[in-house]
Amino acid sequence: MGRPAKWQTNILMQQIVAGNRNPRSLHWLDLRKAERYNWQRSNDRVYYRPLGVVESLFDADGKIAEILNMDGNELDEMLGNLFTNEHELRARLPLAQEAFYPLRSQNKARERWHWLLTRVLRHVRHPPPAAFQNPLRRQKPLAEARPLPPTYRDVLDYSQTPPLNSGRISGDLYGRSVQNMRKLCKEAGFSIGSGLFTLVSMAMMEMEERRNPDVSMAQRLPFVGSFPVNPRPFLTGESPNGSCMLAFSDGVTLPFLPHDLDFVGRFKLLGRLAHRQLRQYQKRKRSLEEEIHLGSRSPSQLIPALFCSTTERMENRADAEAKAGINVQGSLPAKASPTLATCGISSVGDISVLMTPPKVNLSNLGGKDLVAEFKGISSLVRPRDGEFLVGAYGDSKHLSFAVSYDANAIDPAKAEEWKMVMESLLDRDLFAVTQAKL
Repeated sequence: MGRPAKWQTNILMQQIVAGNRNPRSLHWLDLRKAERYNWQRSNDRVYYRPLGVVESLFDADGKIAEILNMDGNELDEMLGNLFTNEHELRARLPLAQEAFYPLRSQNKARERWHWLLTRVLRHVRHPPPAAFQNPLRRQKPLAEARPLPPTYRDVLDYSQTPPLNSGRISGDLYGRSVQNMRKLCKEAGFSIGSGLFTLVSMAMMEMEERRNPDVSMAQRLPFVGSFPVNPRPFLTGESPNGSCMLAFSDGVTLPFLPHDLDFVGRFKLLGRLAHRQLRQYQKRKRSLEEEIHLGSRSPSQLIPALFCSTTERMENRADAEAKAGINVQGSLPAKASPTLATCGISSVGDISVLMTPPKVNLSNLGGKDLVAEFKGISSLVRPRDGEFLVGAYGDSKHLSFAVSYDANAIDPAKAEEWKMVMESLLDRDLFAVTQAKL
């Protein structure tokens, strides 16, 4: 077997930004830096799990439940074969994500042209405007992370403090809140996902008003919410739930609307604006004319842009001795957003369709010592510096949100206050009293 797609990509980028240098001289992707990517190498394949890769926990937990329900002797035999048969063990390891993506043309001129266009698009792009910063942030970030409580000192080493502390909050919308959400979204003609995005933005705007009440409307900056996108469907037309690589988009920009305006009018207006911007990430094929119109905002540019931005990020954050001195953009510097996004948002949608149907009867063990059934899961993304990441999901009866945040930068008390705002915005009779219309 030839070199895997990861190596193909290394060689391609090397040709553009470093002339004819040996690809192994690209220290920022060298196997000697293996600990950064969690590399595992065999004779013909490279396996790795970068930070942008996530597993579908719903799929994984369904399979874990199947394993737990196996007979003990059968499980012992399977584990014995797994750890003594190297071929079977390697067959179970996930491939590098690039192996799931189509390679660009093997014509070197076309490859160089492809990456040249990516660099030009990053140079001429129109980035999102300056956004109001997360109103939940501390007045002064903590200088360093606090040590973790040694809850599991018998099995874990607590001698080192993590680079930052992660916080989490979660909340639910039930009953009247869910009914109001569904009614508003249906009347305005946008999805529940767009509605959840809108609700997060409105809660952030209200918190910003509380933090900075004296700012005039003319000086109010818009809300910008970034969100992760799985780019594979835009390139291959399919995306199995097993694993995916996430790329962050430019996000959605919404105008600042004060809380004293009619809630229904604000929600519908902001929801329509969010829906219009989110539509460009619909998983469908696009014509050449559409691609040209979208330019740097085209979903097909997510992977090339992610590769370039990750390379720049690693080079900027690397120690002096680890820097490779590579300038991806050359003489065409990429245009960056003037500020960070207000927060990050992602919507999983209806999780009931992802749940594995029960295959056992918990009321009848059938002579087994253990019977397991997958009921649900709560998971969060580990935040980076300054991040506040909102994940939204639901089913036919309720809507939920789970948040992970950098507790060094975000005030936990403010985060709890934001949660209360989120849970209360829709929990009222929105249609009984007619207020001043927006």
